[in-house]
Amino acid sequence: MEAQPLIARPLRFRRRIDLWRVWDITYPFLIAFYVTAIVVLSISGVRAAAKRHVSDPGKLPCNIIVHLQEAYQALQCHTQQQTATLLSLSPAGLLGADQVYAGNMMLGLGKLLVGTTALVTWCGFLVIDKRKHPLHAGNLLNSAAVLTLVWLAWGGLDMGLWVVGGVYGVPGCFDA
Repeated sequence: MEAQPLIARPLRFRRRIDLWRVWDITYPFLIAFYVTAIVVLSISGVRAAAKRHVSDPGKLPCNIIVHLQEAYQALQCHTQQQTATLLSLSPAGLLGADQVYAGNMMLGLGKLLVGTTALVTWCGFLVIDKRKHPLHAGNLLNSAAVLTLVWLAWGGLDMGLWVVGGVYGVPGCFDA
């Protein structure tokens, strides 16, 4: 028996939607996008930290004591904060990549969960037979609308808080 390709399977059967099929299609793209975004931003953050230069502590006034390790950590924290802010302005920020990059894993995973659920709910609404199942289609539309509003409001608030600064931060880095 010859195996059928993934696209040959129908998205809906006689009376139900194959949500696992929709998930099978979207999941690899989400994972590939996430891994690519995290790798690119990690590499760019390391390059940005390597290109910066820390001023020589010997040129500072004598009453200010700066340790080179503290200066490097402050530079690294600033670079991570800037990268997370720029990432929040990108579409990957809507899926929580900014929070994951900054080290706030639970916020990032929560944002990813809400965003993925909204996208899968929209896919379910687009696939369902609206003539045969008008109540299910209405429920899916309402759920998708609410999830999308929550997701976009959360992304907008998150973006604003990163840009303003002082509210969000990279764990281990404190602005004094």
